[in-house]
Amino acid sequence: MLDAEQAKWTTLKDEQGREYIFNEETRETRWLWATHTDPTSKREYRANALTGKTEWLAQDEAETDAKNAEVVCTAKDGRKYVYNSITRESRWLPTHGASSPGRAKLDPEEAAGFLGRAFRAFRAKLVLLKLRFLSGALNDTMEKLRVSDIDIQKLSEETDALFALSQIDSGSEQHQRLRAVHQRLLAASEAITQGTIAVDGVSSDGSDVVRARRKNVVKMLLSLGEQTDGLKARANQRLQEIPAPDGS
Repeated sequence: MLDAEQAKWTTLKDEQGREYIFNEETRETRWLWATHTDPTSKREYRANALTGKTEWLAQDEAETDAKNAEVVCTAKDGRKYVYNSITRESRWLPTHGASSPGRAKLDPEEAAGFLGRAFRAFRAKLVLLKLRFLSGALNDTMEKLRVSDIDIQKLSEETDALFALSQIDSGSEQHQRLRAVHQRLLAASEAITQGTIAVDGVSSDGSDVVRARRKNVVKMLLSLGEQTDGLKARANQRLQEIPAPDGS
């Protein structure tokens, strides 16, 4: 990959310690190292998705990677089969009907391996889903502020302009604008609060990556909230300074 493209990818690790990369823009995930078969020598090698670097795998490494890539799937007719994401091969699991001479049993160690891999795959997927939710919650809040005409930067500029006026008469156009800005600031504050509550409620489930992302998103939303509260206070102060229509 080019340097500019590499910058879009973040390198992470799943619960098993295997490295994978995540693209913030496209929400795409890939294994950092993908295993391939050389068509000439039939030897296994792996390639780095970021740098393009390749290296041969020892035979025992190739067999281990291939075994860890096996997942049990269910066909439309209900039959079970095993699919290997590295070799792209699949095989039917034996079925045992009435005519079967006996029931096959998984070796306890093999069964534990299947369960362990399934659990680690589930945890890795759960981490990705939570990372996507956290990023999405921040983006959704910012988009809501933009489309609802309650963008903080715009409201800040309008508040500054109205605050700079030497006098605002009650019932004047400037008075109405100030009241409208104050209402929009209240709406912005509510949107930011709801976004913060949603993000803060996400459990890290022991993942340092999720915990760090949640902390950063909450920090950004709280910063927006503090800025909005400051603008609300200024707008409210200016409203209180406007004399009543009778001059009292």
